[in-house]
Amino acid sequence: MIPAVVRRYDEIEDLLKKYQPYNLKEVLSELGYQFDPKERTVTLPDCELLNANCNRIKEKDGLLKSFEAVSSEGTATNKEFIQQYLDGKTLLSSGIEFTHDHTIHVLAEIILSLTGNITNVRKTINSIMTPVIDVLEKVKKMNESEDIEQLLTFCTIWIDEMSSYVDDPLKDIDHARITNMIREYGKIKGARNIFSQSYPETPLDESRIKYLTLN
Repeated sequence: MIPAVVRRYDEIEDLLKKYQPYNLKEVLSELGYQFDPKERTVTLPDCELLNANCNRIKEKDGLLKSFEAVSSEGTATNKEFIQQYLDGKTLLSSGIEFTHDHTIHVLAEIILSLTGNITNVRKTINSIMTPVIDVLEKVKKMNESEDIEQLLTFCTIWIDEMSSYVDDPLKDIDHARITNMIREYGKIKGARNIFSQSYPETPLDESRIKYLTLN
């Protein structure tokens, strides 16, 4: 299980100041966040209230157009977490991950949406991860291996990390780690064969050329 971290009140307070030009505190308040500077606490809305308030903001101000939270009981599996992200959704646990999801992922998604960076960030992460997961799933059907689950765990950790950045997450992509992960395909039975079937010609997409090299 990936250790769950949360942003502390002072860290959130710093973000409110930094993104004041984007009215971050006002938007969060409209979404249902309640700030108590005296007690230094933040009350967080549940998934239903968050989405309802977000829809009102979309209709009223045209903000957060792509944001949608999806409720998840407990901790999502690697596959669930990855697929929801690739589908453009933000998971919000109703269990022990609730505070983590809110302060790490939901907050980052809102900030990236307000600053206009969310589309480019998600497009880049998806362009890297979608073909990776596609090959992994096909290999998994042929070969039930712990290596597959380890790689899925790696993908989960990587997306979990990348979807927590609020400034310029694309600059923090660890190219070496991703490349090494892809090279691990060569150690899994059937991976090279499936790759050649899935991508028989040299892909024109730059991200696939860069990240789906199995030499």
